[in-house]
Amino acid sequence: MSLTQAYGRLGDHDRAVHTGQQLVDQAQRAPLFVGLLANVLARAGRVAEAASLLQELEQRSQTEYVIPSSLLGAAWFLGKHEKALAAADLCIADRTAPFSLLATLGPYLEEFEGDARFAAPFRAMQLPGWT
Repeated sequence: MSLTQAYGRLGDHDRAVHTGQQLVDQAQRAPLFVGLLANVLARAGRVAEAASLLQELEQRSQTEYVIPSSLLGAAWFLGKHEKALAAADLCIADRTAPFSLLATLGPYLEEFEGDARFAAPFRAMQLPGWT
């Protein structure tokens, strides 16, 4: 997972997507990794693929547990900030551990600073740097 994020952070989107897809395949499409792949796809400009994964997560959440942090990141990087904010509220209600947000969004959390609406939910989740 960290390798996927590292490649994405370095702007090596092809490798980020490749390693993200490997994670999804190896983890049998676990929602956490599907969300991470959606994040890197969106950041790579592959918006249609990322949107498809967000839609998959939303549909799966109707019949199985989908960790809200996977929805939060996917929605944010697709520019669907209202959906991301709703997912942040779900993280609070679900008592999502800060680790899951740090694992998927850690390198990108500073990007949320530009939207003050995320300050309160991130503080409530006790994310480092937001308390």
